Amino acid sequence: MLEAGEPAIMRDLRVVNVTVNPFQYNPQTHELRIFKNVEFVVNCKGSSGINEKTINRTHSRFFNQTYKSIVANYDSSSYREDEFQQPNYLFIYPDDPQVESILQELIDWKHRKGFNVVNASTSETGTSLTSIKSYIQNAYDTWEIPPDFICLVGDAGGNYSIPTGHLDGGEGDQYYVLLEGNDILADAFIGRLSFNSLFEFQTIISKILHYEKEPYMEETDWYNKALLVGDPRISGPSVIDTKQYIKEIMNITAPNIYCEEVYSGNWVYQISTIINDGVSYFNYRGYLGMSGWDNSDID
Repeated sequence: MLEAGEPAIMRDLRVVNVTVNPFQYNPQTHELRIFKNVEFVVNCKGSSGINEKTINRTHSRFFNQTYKSIVANYDSSSYREDEFQQPNYLFIYPDDPQVESILQELIDWKHRKGFNVVNASTSETGTSLTSIKSYIQNAYDTWEIPPDFICLVGDAGGNYSIPTGHLDGGEGDQYYVLLEGNDILADAFIGRLSFNSLFEFQTIISKILHYEKEPYMEETDWYNKALLVGDPRISGPSVIDTKQYIKEIMNITAPNIYCEEVYSGNWVYQISTIINDGVSYFNYRGYLGMSGWDNSDID
């Protein structure tokens, strides 16, 4: 009924995944027992083992919400205000003066919001996947204020590129933030600003600054709406499981958010209609091509 996984590191914490299977089936009597309430105790023995926590420092305030939402026995009230580090943003961008010039406005804005900001071009980090990962690893291990947020500026290919990682045949940037412990849990938040031209990049920066500095306040219902789409035709039912899990987490951490869900039907029509009606969060999982939908379908 209960199964404990191997210990893993999630930035500030050493955690263990506990899986509860609240069912017992008796094949002789054909009876299925369902347990609605389960109590269990996790005992820790010894002082060493798998994925030991060796780096101890002030905690990340922005991971605090993540801990509260998924770590059952996490007590956020036990940390004083001075035990959180100043939030740190790391931008990594192609070695191009025009890219740097456009990015500077966003860097300045993050400073004004209270972030410590480090910007590093590929002339400093190197251009390969391994050299950029090494730069990030060193920042995490040795900086007085290790980065909470890492923003890769550029697409995975093209004229303005920052390479992406690969795992089991799929591409993704999770590789860059596996920084402590031999596990799959990210130790920093990572995102990417993808663009193929300087005009596209200027548009992205302009939108971010406009959304954060001067949010549209005349009609705000869409702030509390989310769209979750899972296309199982090729990728299988796990895409739906993932969206339903995201919805559960959102119901816990942001119960004011209403989730629209799309798992079948006319994909392009449904996605376009709901987005055009207004959502603040859109999450898709499926195969290549996003079920035929692209940004040209947005009014």
